[in-house]
Amino acid sequence: MEEITENTDKKHIEKPWLFQPGQSGNPAGKPPGTLSMIGLLKQELENIPDELKDKPIEERKNWARKIVKKWLENAGDKGEQKAIDSIVDRTDGPVKQAVELSGGVEVKIELNDKEKELLQLIINNRLKEI
Repeated sequence: MEEITENTDKKHIEKPWLFQPGQSGNPAGKPPGTLSMIGLLKQELENIPDELKDKPIEERKNWARKIVKKWLENAGDKGEQKAIDSIVDRTDGPVKQAVELSGGVEVKIELNDKEKELLQLIINNRLKEI
């Protein structure tokens, strides 16, 4: 356990298992040879069968869909929705969620004379198009 000094952060006294700021919980990183689920899926998708390599893109996409479907079915065999969500989030990123903003945001931009002149030209040209 770390030595407690007057500079020790209060949250580290209450929860001594927390890492100090700037301290890594895994300084060595992943060990060599660690299997990555996404890496394995990418490898499987890159190993397209020879008979499909010259086929239209839609046929190759159908093959890839079957691979992904197999992975998702395996992850969901026991109703593991979290595993399925994790696979999707890690491959395509989490689903974007709309954020509603009320009240507006005030933005102040200071322009130099050259920027003001350029902005005015852009505005004038847009007005001509209307």
